[in-house]
Parts: sequence; C-alpha cells; structure tokens
Amino acid sequence: WLKERISHLLGGIQVIHIERMGPALPLEEHYSILNTFHKRLLPQRLSLHPRSMQGLTMTLE
Repeated sequence: WLKERISHLLGGIQVIHIERMGPALPLEEHYSILNTFHKRLLPQRLSLHPRSMQGLTMTLE
C-alpha cells in the first residue's frame, strides 16, 4: 500500500527499494523505511498530477 501511495504522491513514478550489499531487509524494516519516506513526503505537498510521471522508476537505496 505504501509503495502505491508514494507513487501517487510522486506523479505515478514506480517506487522500487533495493539494498546493494548484504541480505534482503526483513519485511518490518522494509516497511519502516517506506513509511518514513512517505511521512517525509506528505508535508511537502508536491504539485504533480497523479500520472504526470507515469513510466518513470525511482529506486530507493
């Protein structure tokens, strides 16, 4: 749900989270990182149309 919400706030950008080195993050940690990013994004109120950036990919590392 968070990835879709963040994507909507960023104009339809596909949100991908990867970890470069080491094992994959536990689900709780992955959710926590996305939740923190979402909370920081909300107050900024970006003025993007919900699909203005559809087709782009944003990778969170």
